[in-house]
Amino acid sequence: MRAVAETVRGRLASVTGVPPRRVARLVLVRLAVVHVTAIDVDVVSDLADLPIEVRLACLDRDPGFVSSAGRRLRFHFR
Repeated sequence: MRAVAETVRGRLASVTGVPPRRVARLVLVRLAVVHVTAIDVDVVSDLADLPIEVRLACLDRDPGFVSSAGRRLRFHFR
């Protein structure tokens, strides 16, 4: 698991231009409301709170259906 986490951290650091030690907080720690149903996961947050590095790396795009989760993941910004 540590190797996978390091790989993900490295990839996120490369696409955002943020040092690996800061990238998890930048990308993953967000204030949001999450609505979960049997089919969907909807994440609602403020667009103004989303760092520009995340937007420029296109990490705010809806991934759609995530087969490993068995649900559709969507982001909504207000």
